[in-house]
Amino acid sequence: MGKRLPRDSPARRGAGPRPGSPWQLGTGNWELLTPSLYRYLDMPAELAREPRAEARVTATVSLPIELTFALFMLSKPERTHDRAGSEQLARIREQRPDLVDRVRAFWAEADYPEWGELLLLTNQAGALLEDDIDRLIARLMAAAAQPVEVPDLPTEPPEVRGYIAGRLQALRTDPARRDRLAAILHDTWEYAVLPGWEGDGRTTAEQTAQRIARQLESGTDLTRVVPANHLALREGIRPLLNAALRAGHIYVVPMSVTSSGQCVFGTAETLLISFGPEAGSKAKRRREQAEAAAGRFKVLSDPTRVAILTRVLQMPTSITDLALYFDLSQPTVSVHMKMLREAGLLESTRSGAQTLYSASSEHVRDFVRQAGEIITDEELIGC
Repeated sequence: MGKRLPRDSPARRGAGPRPGSPWQLGTGNWELLTPSLYRYLDMPAELAREPRAEARVTATVSLPIELTFALFMLSKPERTHDRAGSEQLARIREQRPDLVDRVRAFWAEADYPEWGELLLLTNQAGALLEDDIDRLIARLMAAAAQPVEVPDLPTEPPEVRGYIAGRLQALRTDPARRDRLAAILHDTWEYAVLPGWEGDGRTTAEQTAQRIARQLESGTDLTRVVPANHLALREGIRPLLNAALRAGHIYVVPMSVTSSGQCVFGTAETLLISFGPEAGSKAKRRREQAEAAAGRFKVLSDPTRVAILTRVLQMPTSITDLALYFDLSQPTVSVHMKMLREAGLLESTRSGAQTLYSASSEHVRDFVRQAGEIITDEELIGC
């Protein structure tokens, strides 16, 4: 029996979309798929259509989007995951050891770990809001057995359209491959999506969708409600976002399957923007980490200061002796020593009336190593 959303979930309240209207739902320009706020309209539309006169933005949770992103996560090499993703991957390997290998072996294009064909099949099947995993898989496989036109995909590199077309062709002509994909989708749901979908993750995603709907309804610009570091706001994608805002449709989908991952996918007029709950905070942490690393590098960026450090590494030395040794004024030496001391690189001891400063080679090496670790932190590199 398939798993369903709770009765009070945004994707379950009220009448759902008809199969002919997969991506065009709701009434207002800014909307959440909740009939208590808006009512559904039967307005057929597909990913590739003539531009509409009015832009529309829909905020919603979506099971097929969660499933597609989970497959992307399973397809990515381990080194590209952040800490949370690595832990999730390890848990899945422990519970279902063969799943990751099956996902990665399903398609030949190892350099295209995304599963864009599933997003087009979701559109073809009108299944964006399908909340039952068994029905979703059945609808996707039925769509996969039919010809699916691949529109231009300006969010993707040029070769991706060919990859997706080839994958859809392989699925259409090979029933056995469709069966294998159906089994992968079911296992991915059970081991990668379901734990968060039935826990706090889905609740958080629904609350985020509601918040976004309220912000947009009050007039807040879309670019202010999605994470500041989102791919959709990058220079290469921004014109597509602006075009969709003028005369297209944008779907904003908070996810539970990832903590900080994000996705943008679509045509020239219809965009999907999805992200995990920590996608925005990750950018903030990146800036904080960058400032911390830059501060450490700044300490060692001045050649005179580095020379002073090397001197006190050799022997305990006073500020007076350092000024004589480097032919500098004592105030100048004091400024450099203050920075080294505040960075924790110096130790001081009293010798009569003098204060002698020294440094530990091991401590200096740790200082440099930690600066590198800050900017290569796996928690901030992966998605």
